[in-house]
Amino acid sequence: MKLAYFSPLPPQRSGISDYSEALIPELSNHYEVDLWVDGIQTDSSALKNYNIINYHNNNILDRLPSYDAILYNLGNNPEYHSNIYDIFLKYPGIIILHDYVLYYLITGYCLDYRHSKSEYIREFYHNYGSSGINKVKRLLRAKKNPLQFENPEQYPLLKRVMENAVGIIVHSDSTRSMIIENGYPENRIENINQINYNNMILSYPEGEKQELREKYGITNQDILVSSFGYIAPTKRNQQIAEVIKEIQTTKNAVKYLMVGEGNYIDGLLDENTKKTGFVAMRDFEILLSCSDIVVNLRDPSMGETSATLLRAMMAGKPCVVTDIAWFSELPDEVVIKIPNNRGQEKENLKKELELLINDSAKRKRIGDNAKNYVLMYHDPSKIAKDMKQFMDKCLSSRGALISELCIKSNESRLEDIGLTDRDDLLSKNYATRSYNRLKQICLDIETKSYKK
Repeated sequence: MKLAYFSPLPPQRSGISDYSEALIPELSNHYEVDLWVDGIQTDSSALKNYNIINYHNNNILDRLPSYDAILYNLGNNPEYHSNIYDIFLKYPGIIILHDYVLYYLITGYCLDYRHSKSEYIREFYHNYGSSGINKVKRLLRAKKNPLQFENPEQYPLLKRVMENAVGIIVHSDSTRSMIIENGYPENRIENINQINYNNMILSYPEGEKQELREKYGITNQDILVSSFGYIAPTKRNQQIAEVIKEIQTTKNAVKYLMVGEGNYIDGLLDENTKKTGFVAMRDFEILLSCSDIVVNLRDPSMGETSATLLRAMMAGKPCVVTDIAWFSELPDEVVIKIPNNRGQEKENLKKELELLINDSAKRKRIGDNAKNYVLMYHDPSKIAKDMKQFMDKCLSSRGALISELCIKSNESRLEDIGLTDRDDLLSKNYATRSYNRLKQICLDIETKSYKK
């Protein structure tokens, strides 16, 4: 069976690139996988022997109906996912939904990729009805660009995805429940765990580790608390840094290192609180191995899972997380959870960090539990098998389903422009032309994609 796989790939700076690099070799045990990319040349040695198709070539998309399955990775970053989203709207397939909130993707897609404020307004109307018009007008009239809006969780903008997806794969029960509550069929959405990165190097020469520690002013006697990934208000880096300043001990200095990009708390940087900026994967893994405790907080959640957290757990590190969304679903014995309560967040974080700092046996116990859990429940080969089983179920009736999805999508577009009366001549003509085109697409799918 042939699979068209859409995703950012290394060297693109996306956690989904790393996810796909780990998943694709396992999917290859079940499919002949072609990688569809946005004109990039991947530098991944694990992917060098795959057929890589640049979907910007003329008429290349006409090949998609010949595949047995199309799998799209969608995240909330418009830079890496606008092209993928655009193709998905034209060629429905199965989605791996990495974020429940797609506000930034849809905003960037409409305003920067499509260069259309009117489409952006229609998107809000489509998702939220007449109240959405007022919401989007406030965004467009604000001093900040809509892509700088600080509360994206208010507008997930998921309706088009739910209308066009043949099936949806998510990574948490909480995200699955929210999508079902919004009307998506229960039998076409599956929670399949995030993948563990078993290609990580967990042991590096002491010389390399010492060199990096010295670069960031970390001695062998220091307790190193680290956060990995983009530095942003939702990751609570400011609150972590403020807590670190409060818990300096006389026995060991406590250092806080943010491994990633982002400048929103640069004013708090000092000899005990530092950031690295973007680092290569080798330095990322070495700094992870040097860390004593990893803090990975979220508030609010965007319905995401955390690849950096899974890497830290895989490395056997004790991790502190916010008790929210997917993080709540992790067993209590594999991570330390602090309540999702901003009023007491710093107090709770300080308490848990002090316990870990002063109890090396507890750090080891939590770290060992974390590694064993990830090895057992996030195994790449099992995840690929689960995906194959779910996709087979979705694709068994794909032709009829795509017809239904596309007709509903066309009806939604008519409603967006105010054509709700089905006796209207323009509406009828539009629907007839669309239906005939869709019928031919579905016929092509049935005759080409399922010919064994």
